[in-house]
Amino acid sequence: MSWLTLVPGILDAVETVGKRIAPDKDKRQDHMHAEQLALLAAAAAEYRPTPATWWDSFWDGVNRAPRPLLAFMVLGLFLYAPLDPEGFVQVMQAYQLVPEWLALLAGSIIAFYFGSRHLENRLRLIGPTAAQVALAKALARKVAGPEPAATPMDDAAFRREMADAETPLSDAAIMEWNRRRAAPADAAAP
Repeated sequence: MSWLTLVPGILDAVETVGKRIAPDKDKRQDHMHAEQLALLAAAAAEYRPTPATWWDSFWDGVNRAPRPLLAFMVLGLFLYAPLDPEGFVQVMQAYQLVPEWLALLAGSIIAFYFGSRHLENRLRLIGPTAAQVALAKALARKVAGPEPAATPMDDAAFRREMADAETPLSDAAIMEWNRRRAAPADAAAP
């Protein structure tokens, strides 16, 4: 038996072991693609609109009515007041008979009903990027100008100002106090 007859058998064995260790990428991608298509088909079937009957259309309209109705009712009050002032006064007097807790409850329900959309939109807003923040900080430093150099305050003037509890400290005294507090830490650093 020659070594040349064993080579094809060895190569087949190596190929079989290699497929077990590192599967074929094309087959794996085909399988993943088929799996994604199946997931999309399942989602599409779940959310596929069913044919609407008149009953479904009626309840869709009822569900969509409160916001516009409330808005039109408020606008109607503004139109009702100049058109029939006596009737408007009677209606407002009737509203005064509503207990405060009930009016607060109705107001909070309406406020949350109208405010929920604004809150959702507010939560979706994206803040500034890091580049925008860096630019804003650079512009703020440019506008502020260089920081004034901290000139040491005369020790006697500093002690006088610190001893006076009646008047607030001047900026110079505060800067001197900060400088003296930072001095021991700077001296301890190598």
